[in-house]
Amino acid sequence: MMKLRGYVKKKTDKAILFQITSDECGFHLEGLTEWFPKSHIKLPKVLHNKEISIYVQHWLYDSKIPYDELGR
Repeated sequence: MMKLRGYVKKKTDKAILFQITSDECGFHLEGLTEWFPKSHIKLPKVLHNKEISIYVQHWLYDSKIPYDELGR
């Protein structure tokens, strides 16, 4: 799993809107705000107004990388 740091902006029963401040690879997703399904991530129970770490499955992380970063 890939580690992302950032802030939860919104949440529903099935997903979170996460503002990414840093990612494990160091450059792919920083600065983006993305929806992540709760069923495919690990996140802490306390989410209010604090920078947290979430863990995202590799295939989901790869699907969120902007095409420009991949040279497409």
